[in-house]
Order: sequence, then structure tokens, then C-alpha cells
Amino acid sequence: MNPELQAIEKQHRRETLVLDARPLLARILLGLWIAIDVALLLFFVWQIVWYVVSGSFVELRQIAALGDNVQVIHETVNNRAAQELVVSSAKILKSTDTSSDFYVTIENGNEDWYATFTYVFTWGDERSKPIDGYVMPGERKYLLALNQASDSRPSSAELELSDVSWHWVDRHEVNDATVWIEDHEDFVMSEASHATDVELAEQKVGRSVFSITNNTPYAYWEPVFTVVLERNGVPVAVNQATVQRFAAGETREVEVHWPGDVVVSGTPNVEPNINYFDASAYMMPGGAQADDWRDVFAD
Repeated sequence: MNPELQAIEKQHRRETLVLDARPLLARILLGLWIAIDVALLLFFVWQIVWYVVSGSFVELRQIAALGDNVQVIHETVNNRAAQELVVSSAKILKSTDTSSDFYVTIENGNEDWYATFTYVFTWGDERSKPIDGYVMPGERKYLLALNQASDSRPSSAELELSDVSWHWVDRHEVNDATVWIEDHEDFVMSEASHATDVELAEQKVGRSVFSITNNTPYAYWEPVFTVVLERNGVPVAVNQATVQRFAAGETREVEVHWPGDVVVSGTPNVEPNINYFDASAYMMPGGAQADDWRDVFAD
């Protein structure tokens, strides 16, 4: 056969094969395109479903975590919030035939809060004059109202607190309030005695005498000390003593006289009654910066 005719025949067969295969190729390509579209659609739907489902779980976990955080914050706030003061029932002690002394014990169980307030004692239709008070962190102390005149001998009384203000102890200034206060209230009482037959202005009175040493590194203008005369651990009389210009390292002898109607035996118990956070209580501005006299003597 002629080579030219053979070449033409081969070309014709190839063209015929391509024409015959074109519909099949078109269907294959269409199928691939549809498969890819379906796969993309399924992937899109799966992504939406996964986002909704997993997102719901994440949101639930976040909500739960938020609830836990709120609870933790609530507990933290409650733990740091000042707890209420604990006040005993009011007691009445005879001062004179026409007057009485009132006292309670008040306790501040908070280690990082101190309170300032105003208090009065009430009995019947009568009440004492308002007195400014305070209680340091962790302190248990006496609140007194002395020599309160009344029309008749009161049989019971109550304490009323008002204008209670809580003050947070700044940890940047006072790292440990307990240690800080112990350093400020380091007063030592010694040589205490009590007599019931002291003549004063032609009257027989009771007298308590004691020495008190200021072992703190701070000097105080007019520190007040509560004096409780106790017998068998029970208060039988209460009073107060003020020491003027009490320097660091100084020892003072203090006398407390008791009215003639309180000529009883007992042992004096002395407690400082000072607001250590009040800068005006110190003889040097910024009492916490005063030189420590113990360092001076140590040199």
C-alpha cells in the first residue's frame, strides 16, 4: 500500500478515536467536577456542624469556668471582707452613790482590718455621752464609760455602736499587721500594788500603783491605759490612766485612785488603749520612722 495512504488512514483513525472518546471524557470531567463540588459542600457542612457543636462545648466550658471564677472571686472577697466585731454584754460597776461605770469587751477577729466607731451605753431612758472608739486588728479590749450619773441605780445596760468605719491595712506599708502592732504596744507593767486604805483629801480611797515601761521604739504624746481591777479574774472596778509625753525606753510610775465606794481588794490589770494607725498619737511625725532607742543603747 502506498505509504501516503497509510499515513492518511492512521491520522483518520486517531481523529475518529478522539471524536468518539470526547463525550466519554466530557462525562468523566463532569463527574469529577460534581464530585469535587459535593466534597466541598460536605466539607463546608461538616465545618459548620463542627463549629456549632464544638463551639457549644467550648462556650459551655467557658461559662462554667466563668462561674467558677465568679465563685472564687466571691469567696476571695468574703475572705478579705471585714468580719463583724464581737461584743460582750454590757456590765455595770458602782462608782459612787449617784454614778456608775459601764464596760464591755469588744473583739476584732480580722487580721488585716481595724475599725473606728462611736459608742454609747444606754440604760432605761438614759444614755452616756458619745465616745470615739477603735479596735486594732486581732485585738480584744475594753470599752468604758466612766462615772456616768443616773437618777437611779441601773440594773442593765446595752452598748450601741454607730459610724463604724473599717480600714484595710495596706500590705505595702505594713507587711504583717500582727507583728507591727506587737512592736507598737510593747509596754511592760511591773511593781503593781493595790491598797484600800489610802487617805486622800480627808477621804479613804483605794489606790493602785504600778510602773510601766515603754519598750517600743516610739514616743507617744498622751497614751491612754485601761486599768481593770480584778479579783479572781473578774473585774470589780475599771478606770483609765493617761501618761503624758511617754518617750521610748522610759519608765513611769502611775497612780490610779478609786472612789471611796470602790475600796475593794484586787489586782490591777493594765492594757494600752492607743490607735497605732493614728499618726497624731506619736510625738515624732510618722511614728513608724522614729529611731529605735534599743539600737542606740545597743551601740
